[in-house]
Amino acid sequence: MTTQTSSTLSPQQLRDWLSDGGELALLDVRDGGIFSAGHIFFAVSMPLNHMEALADALLPRRSVRTVLVDDGDGLAQRAAQRLGAWGYTGIRVLEGGMPAWRAAGGQVFSGVYVPSKAFGEFVEHACDTPRITVATLDEWRKSGKDMILLDSRPYEEFHWLNVPGGIDCPGAELVHRAFDLAPSEKTTIVVTCAGRTRGIIGAQALINAGIPNPVVAVENGAQGWYLNGGALDEGRTEVVPLPTPAALQKAVAGAQRVARRFGVQEIDRDELAAWQARTDRSVYLLDVRTPEEYEAGHLPGSRSAPGGQLVQSTDHYVGVRNACLVLVDDNNSVRARVTASWLLQMGWKDVYVLRDALHPSGVALLRGPEPVHVLGDTHLANVDWIGVVELQGLLARQEAVVVDLDTSLAYRKSHIPGAWFAVRSRLASSLRKLPPHRVLVLTSEDGAFAALASADAREASAAPVRVLRGGTAAWLAAGLDSAAGFEHMADENNDVWYNPFVHEDRVAAMKEYLSWEVDLLAQSRNEPGVAFSCAPALSVAQQRDAAVRELMASARARLATQGVSRRTLAEMGEELQAFVDRHEALFSEASFPAPGPQHKGGINYIVHTDPESQITLYLNAIAPGLNVPPHNHMTWAVIAAQDGEELNRIYSRVDDGTDAERAQLALDREFTVKPGAGIQFLPHDIHSIHVQGERGARHFHLYGKPLDQLGERLGFNLQSGEVMRFNAKHLPVPQRAVDELG
Repeated sequence: MTTQTSSTLSPQQLRDWLSDGGELALLDVRDGGIFSAGHIFFAVSMPLNHMEALADALLPRRSVRTVLVDDGDGLAQRAAQRLGAWGYTGIRVLEGGMPAWRAAGGQVFSGVYVPSKAFGEFVEHACDTPRITVATLDEWRKSGKDMILLDSRPYEEFHWLNVPGGIDCPGAELVHRAFDLAPSEKTTIVVTCAGRTRGIIGAQALINAGIPNPVVAVENGAQGWYLNGGALDEGRTEVVPLPTPAALQKAVAGAQRVARRFGVQEIDRDELAAWQARTDRSVYLLDVRTPEEYEAGHLPGSRSAPGGQLVQSTDHYVGVRNACLVLVDDNNSVRARVTASWLLQMGWKDVYVLRDALHPSGVALLRGPEPVHVLGDTHLANVDWIGVVELQGLLARQEAVVVDLDTSLAYRKSHIPGAWFAVRSRLASSLRKLPPHRVLVLTSEDGAFAALASADAREASAAPVRVLRGGTAAWLAAGLDSAAGFEHMADENNDVWYNPFVHEDRVAAMKEYLSWEVDLLAQSRNEPGVAFSCAPALSVAQQRDAAVRELMASARARLATQGVSRRTLAEMGEELQAFVDRHEALFSEASFPAPGPQHKGGINYIVHTDPESQITLYLNAIAPGLNVPPHNHMTWAVIAAQDGEELNRIYSRVDDGTDAERAQLALDREFTVKPGAGIQFLPHDIHSIHVQGERGARHFHLYGKPLDQLGERLGFNLQSGEVMRFNAKHLPVPQRAVDELG
């Protein structure tokens, strides 16, 4: 990894950092509208204006490599000073800012959420996601085609404007809720959004999950519908209901299928705690459920990041490239697995699903909305507040000027009559444009942002600075007049990105936006660090091998430090059962078929033999009715069940052991091995096996050595007392998984 001792970084050094695989926070500190006009591909927008409220969430680790970008105008140095005062280290400023980046041949991308948007276009091409035009959708609706239209945007967006006839089903909720929506498997599921990305990703998610219905995305979504002459509905409230138990079961199976295909990994709470304790790794704990579910109860330290939006606008939630992302869901993990699969395909390497994240035995959940940690707010104690009535008096006497620091969008919609629009980062110049005044009064929507900006205003203003308590909302709540439009502009309205729906020329803006989305794929192909892929991460056999090797390594390490004892074996039993529960899908009957008549009631599949220790893992597929006489193992054994039940009778030898041909056994106890209830044996422990009823069993056996090397194993005839060589009479010929046999 490149090191840098100065406070600046050259464009070439930045290109190196973008490609070295290490954690990197590339932060563009310019205003949002300027950022959207042109920025570096992987840059995250964190305007100096709002840094206090954004930094803690976007940059959870204070020592992460950080590069700040501006227009070479000193804004990044101001941002560096603020971050440094809040404890951030390792901060660099891009030397010369965006002009230097352009001069060095670096590409510049317009728009917002560029990596996510480019990825959506990649998915459409790589997966050939089925799609229809808005004209076809219109024809289908008029003809009464058997179809259902799902809008994959968050409720607020859907409620505002939507294609007529749609039902809201945001992002990750599609796989979670769609399996019982359609009247039949022949019903076509049509997925739409505002433009392109979320419709493409949503449709492909359903396809990847194996939903049996035909699925298509609407090309260009609501914008395409509007450009085709269609009217958009407002205020609709139709939302897809929660899944029925039967549909949820299908959704879980579909999400597991996706997780296997793309190599989604899971971790437990202990692993999460260990990672969060590290000082060299940025860890984001992201709750992918709906905002309502999050507010009803969430893990401490987690952020609300609904799955669809996390994919659509990843850089809104994650400020550090190559960080570790841990996703939280309910204990079915449908949304987390699907979301993780997309993040992995986007090129994020360390993405995990938190297993049993909200299990009642875990930590106490917090209620309410996501808390915002505002940094550098100590000066708020010195804010000079002013109430609505007092402000009225000052304005009536023409003694005050009001400066509105809210977004230009909010100012255009409504503001205090006579108020001037200004941008916080430009106050030093914008205040010089104001008419003469005795008092400067700052406002924003609720006054909170204006209060944060008051220290900046005091530095730039010759007049006393006061802040309207309750902000513009308090003024309006008092029943006072408001104004609209851009009437008094101390700054340009380039502080925020204007989406096409809010442009004055909506048609032109939509056409430009849709062309921009389509063109992103070609522009991003050669960008350093881009690693989009829709190819399966690992085959089932590869996934299985990796999981088994991890289990073997853990067993080897545990035995090396603890030795063989009942306590050690019990701990290994818990680990083996967790392994079985976690990786059930990797051991399907297709790869490990049930025994046929030729197998004498069972098959010992060799899953893996550890070359270092000879520890061997078997999957025993046992037919119903199998009875195995009492026997020992001559090595330790740990057994866990995947499905089915197996009655074990445990015996002790009560003779003196001097007769090698005869033995007398006494029954000590009976134990039924079943999912969640395993058993362990020391080398000379004796047990028998009985699979009763009409159902077979699939159990995992972990042994200290391969069974075919244990020729001295003994079997016992309870009736005659005969002692026999067990392997010669009862050991099936071991087999391997079908997909490993080629």
